[in-house]
Amino acid sequence: MASNWPLVKLSECASFQEGYVNPSQKKEEYFGDEIKWLRATDLNNGSVFETSRRLSKVGFESAGKSALLFEPETIAISKSGTIGRVGILKDYMCGNRAVINVKVDPNVADNKFIFYVLRYFRPSIELLAMGSVQPNLYTSALGTLEFNKPDLKTQKSISKILGALDDKIELNSQTNQTLEQMAQALFKSWFVDFDPVFDNALASGVAVSDFPEALQKKAKQRLEQRQQFESAEPSATYKADVKPLPVDTLNLFPSEFEQTDEPSIGINGWIPKGWFLCELSHFIKFANGKAKKSSDKGKYPIYGANGIIGQTDESRFNNAVIVGRVGAYCGAIEYCRNDFWASDNTIVATSKLSEEHIPHILYLLKFLDLNQYAGGAAQPLLNQTTLNRLKIPFSSVECMMQFNNIIDGFLLKQVKNNEQNKELAKIRDILLPKLISGELTTPTTKDCA
Repeated sequence: MASNWPLVKLSECASFQEGYVNPSQKKEEYFGDEIKWLRATDLNNGSVFETSRRLSKVGFESAGKSALLFEPETIAISKSGTIGRVGILKDYMCGNRAVINVKVDPNVADNKFIFYVLRYFRPSIELLAMGSVQPNLYTSALGTLEFNKPDLKTQKSISKILGALDDKIELNSQTNQTLEQMAQALFKSWFVDFDPVFDNALASGVAVSDFPEALQKKAKQRLEQRQQFESAEPSATYKADVKPLPVDTLNLFPSEFEQTDEPSIGINGWIPKGWFLCELSHFIKFANGKAKKSSDKGKYPIYGANGIIGQTDESRFNNAVIVGRVGAYCGAIEYCRNDFWASDNTIVATSKLSEEHIPHILYLLKFLDLNQYAGGAAQPLLNQTTLNRLKIPFSSVECMMQFNNIIDGFLLKQVKNNEQNKELAKIRDILLPKLISGELTTPTTKDCA
């Protein structure tokens, strides 16, 4: 039990380093892709592999002597704004003023155990923040956090149990990200870059110079990609949009292009022969969401402009795409495979043709970057009229169905992974306080009690 574990302060187990890298936002040359720049928004109570922004070497060095990198496998915690969010860094990163780096002494404590201690004691950490206007968590205050610390063997046993759950959650999340990237790449290849059409034309003997001038640059790029793939070693890895498609799939696409009267559509106004321009209203039905009071115990999720915002006992939609209609998340895209309610800050998109076309609609709306079509003076606003009038190149139904059949499997896998993650998170959140407090013993902790 924790009563047998000594009470210690966090400062006895770790050292602290505040982030001081805050380059001027006015200097574009300070930002780039060389150095990962950690901010509070990047902390997700899990592993941190990437940051939302990066700095150039010049931007990093603008901090002078404070230009320090946090090491991999150390902990970071947010000190202002949303205080107490934590993360285990998986790469070298520099931090801004909103984060503190926690470097655990391996001779005294297990790094992951301290990570879980910080997660468990977040309410206590929030109370350590000082300041009335904008509370800040200082290293001196963070170091005073007290907790009962078992021996190293017990700490590692606790970390292993909780870490196994978090590792599976992380693996599922990474799998979902990979599936999302593959789906977006396939949509772009087929319906934006028209790669299969170029492949068919090139395979039939059409020379790059025989393509319309507006398409020759793209044709040359595609030819070089095909040649590079064909000359590569069998073990080499290539993007999905470069690897040749099966013959039966290629046969769904034409081998020629035709020009439209809309230069902003397709590639400089050129689209695959036999496809036609149509408005979204031709095959998508848009409906406004409605306001709904949220319930903590409701059966169905309520979607707002940026995802789930509550629960309810009623549903209006099933297997549909949710579009953020207003505000900062105007144009944001969400997808729900099951029954749900959509708030009045959303527009819901369903298919006029068949529910089977939802995958194509989902990635079409993601590609269109709908925020650019928002109106409104005070804040961005999308409406059905604007969405209905947007024009796209419409392929054959067979071509879309081939895409739908592939991507629907991806979406189903993502849904199952998300559902499993919810269950794993519930188990972890039940075990966390019991293990950290010593209420629940592990095989190792029994010998240490």
